[in-house]
Amino acid sequence: MRIAGVSNVPFRFFLLLVMAAATACRWNDALLTIREGGTTRHDSGTSLGGVCANHEAIDGSAGSTNNLVAWYPCESAAGASETLLPDSTLHGNDGTLMTGAGGGAGYSFATGKVGNALNLVLAKKGYLTLPAGLLADACEATIATWVYINSNINAWTRIWDFGQDTNVYMFLTPITNTDNVARFGISLNGNTREEDIKAQTEVPTLKWTHVAVVLGPSGGIIYFDGVQVGSNASMTLRPADLGHTRNDYIGRSQFSDDPYLDGDIDELRIYDRALSPEEILALATGS
Repeated sequence: MRIAGVSNVPFRFFLLLVMAAATACRWNDALLTIREGGTTRHDSGTSLGGVCANHEAIDGSAGSTNNLVAWYPCESAAGASETLLPDSTLHGNDGTLMTGAGGGAGYSFATGKVGNALNLVLAKKGYLTLPAGLLADACEATIATWVYINSNINAWTRIWDFGQDTNVYMFLTPITNTDNVARFGISLNGNTREEDIKAQTEVPTLKWTHVAVVLGPSGGIIYFDGVQVGSNASMTLRPADLGHTRNDYIGRSQFSDDPYLDGDIDELRIYDRALSPEEILALATGS
């Protein structure tokens, strides 16, 4: 049999072509192959919701400084009152060092992973507050830092926590008291409606660990020392969904009952794009 108007094309061959095209369409719907910065990334195609519904993946080919929103080497304080933590990008996103209780400073600077590090004093409830709305438009994000945890006795401390209040926020804790692992959470409706990523373990104590959270065009990943330790491919919320966050904390929670961080922070980097596994490894190894 032949198809009218199509000369010399056997029906069987025509049917095979149609079936192959249909299969290819279904495959492309399920798995998108995106070329980024010389590497090929496979995306599960999970759709983001809210303000990021039409987001397209950001090309990170320009290198590790591309889309770097803020970078805190944590060498020393600045300003007349010596309460500013300088941002080493050109964006001017300096942080403000805070003391929550008691006399004396809730922070100091000591030898860190690279040069000096910011030491947050638990007894003084020391923490760092960053400019509001730092990731207000971010449909992708990477927050990476070296951290030295003195103790994980107190669960639900915060390495960082960006949010509006106890309903709208995203955070990273080195340990929970439910499963004793590090956890990232993001929510628009409080702690009973969180999307989360659980690491395989807690953030280790008494040693420097490079910890990174990457939120890409789909899903999210936690890395320790450049190695993936947790992921969730079904996450749909992104920093942009949180709006213009007014409380962008390092070492403090949105929840007043949660303890402050007991440890040091160094080389804190915040991006409004998803770094690749190779870029995360480079930050963790200094390469």
